[in-house]
Amino acid sequence: MTADARTPDTAAGRAPERARLVLAALIPVAGVANLNLSVANVALPDIGRHFDSSQTTLDLIAVGYSLGLAASVYAPPRG
Repeated sequence: MTADARTPDTAAGRAPERARLVLAALIPVAGVANLNLSVANVALPDIGRHFDSSQTTLDLIAVGYSLGLAASVYAPPRG
């Protein structure tokens, strides 16, 4: 099966030229994001003791931190 000039590489079963580069860039980024969440989770017991917080409040803090981190890396589509 051959692809003509109008068919993108992905439709012909081939990966784009920069696919490996994009994957190599995304793996460390995902690792850094997980590191940030780990640091926040380590700090939660101290936060709970300092503010005399319940476990539910600490869970909400963790969820809020995760949502804030996710929102900071989101890029809306252009168009």
